[in-house]
Amino acid sequence: MTKRQKLEVKQLELRAELNDIFGIDEPTEEEIAKLHEVRKRLAATEAQLKAVIETEANDDQGEKVEKRETRTLVETCSIGSFIDGILRGKVDGAERELQEEYELRGDQIPIAMLETRAVTPIPNIVSVNQAEILPVIFPRSVSAFLGVAQPTVPVGTRSYPVLTTGATAGTPAKKAAQAETTGEFTVKPVNPGRIQASFFYGREDAATFRGMDASLRQNLSEALSDKLDERVVAGVEAAATASDQSSKVVDFTLGVSSIYSQLDGIYADMVGQVGVLAGKETYTKLASVYSTAGDQSALDIIDMKTRGARISTHIGAVAANKQNAIARLGMRMDAVAPVWEGITIINDEVTKADTGEIKITAIMLYGFSMIRAAAFKKVTYKVS
Repeated sequence: MTKRQKLEVKQLELRAELNDIFGIDEPTEEEIAKLHEVRKRLAATEAQLKAVIETEANDDQGEKVEKRETRTLVETCSIGSFIDGILRGKVDGAERELQEEYELRGDQIPIAMLETRAVTPIPNIVSVNQAEILPVIFPRSVSAFLGVAQPTVPVGTRSYPVLTTGATAGTPAKKAAQAETTGEFTVKPVNPGRIQASFFYGREDAATFRGMDASLRQNLSEALSDKLDERVVAGVEAAATASDQSSKVVDFTLGVSSIYSQLDGIYADMVGQVGVLAGKETYTKLASVYSTAGDQSALDIIDMKTRGARISTHIGAVAANKQNAIARLGMRMDAVAPVWEGITIINDEVTKADTGEIKITAIMLYGFSMIRAAAFKKVTYKVS
C-alpha cells in the first residue's frame, strides 16, 4: 500500500474505534480516557493525510508537465526516421532522444509511436490492489470495447495482485464481537508472448523512405493491433463464464432475454452496463428476428438498451449451427493485456536480395490474463 492508503486505512480504523465508544450508554472513566486518546490520534492522522495529499498534488503537477514534454517529443518523431536510422545502424536526433526517454535499445521504436489518436481513458473504478493502468495502444480495437486494458509495461514478468476474499459485514448484538475475515490475495503473473509482422520495400524507395511515415504508422498499427485483438478475444472467449442459450434456434424473445439474463447485480446491475461482441452470423441472425409487432429486431433492442453490439471477425466460427458471443458486464479491470515497451525492428537485406527488396520485421511482446471471469459471459446461440 502507498503511504496515503495506509493513512486512509488508519483513519477508518480510528473512526471505527470512536463509533464503538460512542455506542456505549454509560462509558467508564477508562473508556472516556480512551475516547480522548483516539481523538488525538485521529487528528494527528488526518493532519498527516492532508500533508500527503498536498504533496501528491504537487508531484502530479510535475508529472503532468513531464508527460506533456514526452508527448511533444513523440509528435516530433517519425516512424520512417526511426526505421531509416535503424537500417543505417544509428538513430539520432529527436528519435534517439525518445529512445533514451523510454530506455530502449537502438533497434527499438517506442509503443507511443503507434498511437493514432487521443487515448481512451480507463475507468476510475479499478481496485486499489491492482497495477496502475496506462493508456491503451490502439483505441479503435475491440479490446477497448471489451474493457481489456492494454498497459505498457517495462522489462520483466508483470504481476497483478487481486483481493479474492474481502471483509464480511455483520450486525452483531450490543457488545457482541463481529467475526473477522482473513483477507486473501491471488497474484496473477503475466509472461510475454510475441506478435510479429513483416513488410517489404524496394531499394529504389529507400531514398524517399522518410516520406512513407503515415503509411508505415498505419500499417504497423493495424497489423499489430489486429493480432493483439485476436489474442485478447481468444483469451476472453476461452476463460469467460459459459451461458448456453442454444436450446433452440434464436428468436426475438430469446435474443433479448439472453442479454438481460446475464445481469448479476455485481458486475452489472442494469442492461446499459453490458456490451455485446458477436460473430457475423450471430449478429445477422439477431438482426433478422423481429417482435410480434414486426417493428423492431432483437438486435435493435440490444443495440438500443446496452452499451452497444459489435461484430468481431475474431469470434469463433459457427460449429454445429452454434456460435458464441461475448457479453461484457461493466468496465472494471477484469482482464488485462499488457504490452512490453519497445517494438523491435529487424532489418533483412538477404531474403529478397534477388528482387532488390528489403524485409522489415516488427516484433511486439504482449501478454493476457483473465482476472475476473464472471465479468465476461460466453453466450452460445443456435443460429440455424
